[in-house]
Amino acid sequence: MATLTIGEVAALLHTTPSTIRSWEHRLGFPTSVRSTSGRRLYEEAEIALLADALRRGLSISSAIRQIHKETGSHEALLRRALSQLDLNACDSLLESAIALRGVSRAFDETVLKAVEALTEADHSVDVAALAIEWMKDHACWGRRHASAPTLHAIVIADGSPEISATRAASCILQLQLALRSARTHTLLGPAISGYHSVARRLNADAIVFVGSPPPSAYRGNGIVSARLAGFRTEAELLHPRVETLPPQPRLAADQLLAPHKQATAEPSI
Repeated sequence: MATLTIGEVAALLHTTPSTIRSWEHRLGFPTSVRSTSGRRLYEEAEIALLADALRRGLSISSAIRQIHKETGSHEALLRRALSQLDLNACDSLLESAIALRGVSRAFDETVLKAVEALTEADHSVDVAALAIEWMKDHACWGRRHASAPTLHAIVIADGSPEISATRAASCILQLQLALRSARTHTLLGPAISGYHSVARRLNADAIVFVGSPPPSAYRGNGIVSARLAGFRTEAELLHPRVETLPPQPRLAADQLLAPHKQATAEPSI
């Protein structure tokens, strides 16, 4: 996931960092995540889209509307291709979405939305199952090729139905964590009961419970216990405090790993 600092973005767009911050605050674009040192980081693919739109003479608001229109169309086209079982078209659409949005955003904002719609709409179970399997294959490929070094271990206890939006969200959460230097270890079905011993043996930084809340007897020392149920996520950080994770797996992954940021952060830019 190639990223740029706010200074690099400002230079590419021939403007100032304060203007970039203003666009992000007022218009919601471009969007940033925080590095471990507290710096704003922007996805290179997203900035390339914005630079191209501005070079065409569009105003910033028109450029952002055009980007949303272009990227939003991929989700509708992918949903239709999946419903028609046209996997070649699905592959092409995913490649195009990644080129436009980058891996992280393409899976969150295109793939997950399309698959979720199929699991909730009036489609056959076979179509929804195929859509989830297609998504899992590509997400697993992305996890294997994540260039980030492994810095954290996350255990995921997934009790969600196999053919559900929850399972799809869980799969993409694993990809988002892999892109952020976290190796995930997933327990399914009866294996979930062994979450505690697995977490201890792996010295896991976090345990994520998917589809069901953590057992009432669960206790941890500095381990994050979270529940991912569909798109509603809650996290109980055992420091102790209670937080609500963002509904998107990409943002949930950022917040899940936030406790492991450097204690002495550099000033935000």
